[in-house]
Amino acid sequence: MRVLLICPTPPADSWPRGVFLYSIVPTEAAQASALLRRHGHPVGLLDRQAELAATGFDWPAADARLCGTLRDFAPEQVVFFSPSAAAAETFRLAGLVRSVLGSGPSLLLAGPHATALPEESLAACPDLNGAVVGELEWTLLEVAQEGSAASIAGLLLRPTAGPAKLLPRPACADLDRLPPPAWDLCTMDYYTARSRWLIRWLPLRVLNLRTSRGCPNACRFCAAPLTAGAGVRFHSVDYILAMMEQALGEYAIDGLLFEDETFAADEDRLQRLCLAIRQRGWHRRLQWACCLRADQAQPELLREMRAAGCIQVEYGFETASDRLLQAIGKNTSVAQNLAAARRTRAAGLRVYANMMFGLPGETARDMADNLRFIRAIRPEVLSAAIMAPLPGTPLFEGLTEGQRKNLKWGDFAYLDQPRPGFNPTAVEEEQFLENYRRIRKYFVRPLVLRQLLRDAGNEDTALVSHWRKEWRRFCLRHPLRAWRLRF
Repeated sequence: MRVLLICPTPPADSWPRGVFLYSIVPTEAAQASALLRRHGHPVGLLDRQAELAATGFDWPAADARLCGTLRDFAPEQVVFFSPSAAAAETFRLAGLVRSVLGSGPSLLLAGPHATALPEESLAACPDLNGAVVGELEWTLLEVAQEGSAASIAGLLLRPTAGPAKLLPRPACADLDRLPPPAWDLCTMDYYTARSRWLIRWLPLRVLNLRTSRGCPNACRFCAAPLTAGAGVRFHSVDYILAMMEQALGEYAIDGLLFEDETFAADEDRLQRLCLAIRQRGWHRRLQWACCLRADQAQPELLREMRAAGCIQVEYGFETASDRLLQAIGKNTSVAQNLAAARRTRAAGLRVYANMMFGLPGETARDMADNLRFIRAIRPEVLSAAIMAPLPGTPLFEGLTEGQRKNLKWGDFAYLDQPRPGFNPTAVEEEQFLENYRRIRKYFVRPLVLRQLLRDAGNEDTALVSHWRKEWRRFCLRHPLRAWRLRF
């Protein structure tokens, strides 16, 4: 069966904004493509972000390119791998595919949105024939081999009579059974171009790698368990090294972003990987970044990571309130977060701090405590966003029907703008919005600007020149606030 996988973007009225483009290889779709090809099925992989970038974000031109691909490749099945932020655009593209290919091919929705809201997605988009719930690789392979059938685990077909039926598919226990991502089907010149957004804010040629699936924790706001399931499953060290060797041999990269939810879920595996990287001398060729939980930030492990080429560790600190950390199921404490930041910096690593505003029960004092916490840990990279009730998470399940109807999926493309009709904090909505606006304007935005300029060094580009002007303007208008940003 000829299969075309499409990775849509959020819609044009929601994305992109400014210069921020987080261009990563769609790992799950690329691995599914590799598995289909291994079993003899012709497969194509089209990432709309790369297509749009090639046209200068001319959306009609990108649509025309897609239509040309559809006619040339003539797929018998089209699979959309879509996060919730891209749901509306996915439904539009499904209509475009139908207009070109007619009713012949089967159209399936896969990914986080399909897993969280399969019935709702089929109801919202009549052009779809079904939804893949959970991990997509083995379900798609069975569909390619046998055709769409209700007996295939993980596949929910549009019902013709009565309620839809879904046979659950267990997660793949041995990840090494999956082939490495089919990078040759991707626009690798685009993904490995010099960028500041993968290992922020450093201008490196970075490729993203996933070495595990899942997380030992179950935060109430996180959608990762939707497709990954409970617990953590791992690729072996040998599998990871083979991927790294291929990446170094075929692409001009100088950085790796390990995109695992938590890279040290198996500390022994990480220790062995760090040792193997040093033995091969790759630590002298590559700089890499990863994400840890605060309770995994042990001094010896951090030193081993640094010796193996790690330069930056991302933490989901989220909030400076122990009460809120417990409420969102984070199972960490403010003291642990502070210790993790100190240990990370003591090991010579950069700290990437994720903070979240708008949590259920958050007060104005909690918001102020967040700022004091950020000043205390002095992160090299700061991301501060509004909590988003992602479909399939416990926080989303707690919304009223009215609140769900007010959500616009495209708003999930960027999480720094509040969404109307949803305010779970202990502060009146108007006051919360004003507090958040002031934090963004006088703290987050200028701090990020300062971080960008620090990492730009002596670069002389139009973009860096623009950042310098913005920083000078802020310093002139708000000298005391600018002084405070120096911690």
